[in-house]
Amino acid sequence: MLRSVIIGTGCYIPPGVKKNSDFVLHEFYTEDHRRMETPQQEVVEKFKLITGIEERRYVPTDLNASDIASISAKLAIAPGNLIQ
Repeated sequence: MLRSVIIGTGCYIPPGVKKNSDFVLHEFYTEDHRRMETPQQEVVEKFKLITGIEERRYVPTDLNASDIASISAKLAIAPGNLIQ
């Protein structure tokens, strides 16, 4: 019988952070592409209330999914991260 064993864990947290307040100067549109008349600050606050999201993380443009996976995998097998 084949078995898999998890021997370590690793993760990559992107360095680029955008907080909800960064979107206050953006314009928001309805599903039918009309500009929303609701003040931007109110839209941002409602978004947080509905989703609980306060900030987003963005990966540098020179990285793709396989790069991120590679970084995480290397961290998972690094000596300090191995599970005893």
